Amino acid sequence: MKKRDYLCINSLDYPIYKNKKHSKLHIHLHNIENLLNGKNEIFKKFDKKKLLLRKKYLNKLRKKVFESSFKELNKINKVNKSKKYWNMVFMPWLFQFLDRSFHSYEMIKLLSKKKNYTTYNLSNEEIILPSCYENLPDIYNSNEWNYQISLEIIEYFFKNEFKIIKKNNNLISNKIRKINKKFNKIFFFKKKIYSKLFFNQKIVFLRGYFGKFDYNRLNFNFNQLPNNYQILSKKVIFKKNSELRNKNKLNFKIENDFEKYIRDNIFKHLPPFFLELFKHYNNESIGVLSKEPKIIFNVNRLWWFTLLMFYTANKISLNKTKLIGYQHGCNYYLYESFFHDHEINSCDLYLTWGWKLYNNTKKLGVSRIFNRDKDGEKILIVNRSTSKYFFNDPSVFNELEWSNYLKELINLPKKIAPHLIKKLVYRMHPSNTWNEKQYLKKKLNNIYFDEADIKKSVKESKMVICTFLDTTFLNCISSNIPVLTVFDFKRVNISRMNYLLLKNLQKQKILFENYDDLCAHINKNYHNIEDWWNSRKVQNSINKFVNIHAFNESNKIKKITEYIKELL
Repeated sequence: MKKRDYLCINSLDYPIYKNKKHSKLHIHLHNIENLLNGKNEIFKKFDKKKLLLRKKYLNKLRKKVFESSFKELNKINKVNKSKKYWNMVFMPWLFQFLDRSFHSYEMIKLLSKKKNYTTYNLSNEEIILPSCYENLPDIYNSNEWNYQISLEIIEYFFKNEFKIIKKNNNLISNKIRKINKKFNKIFFFKKKIYSKLFFNQKIVFLRGYFGKFDYNRLNFNFNQLPNNYQILSKKVIFKKNSELRNKNKLNFKIENDFEKYIRDNIFKHLPPFFLELFKHYNNESIGVLSKEPKIIFNVNRLWWFTLLMFYTANKISLNKTKLIGYQHGCNYYLYESFFHDHEINSCDLYLTWGWKLYNNTKKLGVSRIFNRDKDGEKILIVNRSTSKYFFNDPSVFNELEWSNYLKELINLPKKIAPHLIKKLVYRMHPSNTWNEKQYLKKKLNNIYFDEADIKKSVKESKMVICTFLDTTFLNCISSNIPVLTVFDFKRVNISRMNYLLLKNLQKQKILFENYDDLCAHINKNYHNIEDWWNSRKVQNSINKFVNIHAFNESNKIKKITEYIKELL
């Protein structure tokens, strides 16, 4: 009798299959050893050209789904909110959900062409829903949600290609219930006696990268007191409206099977802040923040802060309040990105780190400047993390890219001159999504791992190496601190102007396409790094790049004040 080929989805169901003949949908199983040792042929199919085609398709689908969704949500919630309102609160979730579910669909489809698999459906628990934007990344990066969405896709699309055996497993069901319980939160404003003082403020400054001193200065520049609002949270148990979720379907033109799946299932996946908790989030800011502000100044509150997203949406949708945004990361304008497009299109004025794209973009400068001690000796290696489960954005590595990246970090010290090894300091990203810090510490037990504040780490370093072209690179180059980076031109789509700017950095050996050349440059120039960095050609290259992507504005608060007054 021929043995069955089983499909393991992730580490959640792996114990069921480990003694059977099986393949893995996600080879890593959230174990870095598995990731580095595995051969993931699937991700080789996700090259730059196909990712760009997929991005184009998902952008088109997102618009189509949005047009149908916001109208339905108005009917269900018995409101008449504008398209602008729903774009603010709905689009960030739709981006995450469509990209992640489509990626799972594509991977399973590729596997289904290889052979007929058997897989177990080990839980009948309802799909996990993010109760707020704050917990959405944790849920969509969890094994539990990924397991559920993968099974749902297998059962919807591939019943003929897979043999699906229902077999309830209490351990897996308990883990899913535990995730639901852990992340079922509701956020609310702390009500204060003196909140009435802020009801008529002309400008609402939503706190972000600016410290308390600058936040106070901005308010005082407009003769108003800072609104030190507080956001609290508590556990919530909400009754899911299963009848509504199972009955409702979207109405849009279907062009393929995936779109049919979205039409039929999207209401089952809608976060409760669009349905059961909508009234709370839509009304919670009343009595806390300004009733009719002329301007809302927002730094990074358009993504993961549910209350502030709903407040902003309510105010700007009336067309009486203008929204000012401020760039808060590296990818903006450098790569094609949904985050970039969504923020700029949502704002009346978008303040950038140097570039100007549309009439509503103006130059302000980077949010942070570093200082450095001239007598520092460290070579600070600033590393990145990535999402556990891939979605289509240049800021995210897929499994194959992440595996190759970690191998480079392990091999990097071998390429550094022996007398410089003790100068190396690794700094891992605080998210540490894969526990990569612990793994690399074991592999590189002779390398020091830094945990200090980034400003302190840079201050004590002779040079900084960013193993990904990231925000730290822009902060350092803006501060005129010797910094090197690695960039893969084949990986992302960039404009002609940005291509030339980056190639100019590469010519002056600030940017490298591989770690061999990067390490050779460190070995050659460590002892005369100031001479190289301050040479005329290198500084000319830096200035051209900085003027577009990392401008250093000495008085940002004054500049912001001027921009706001222009809009009043």
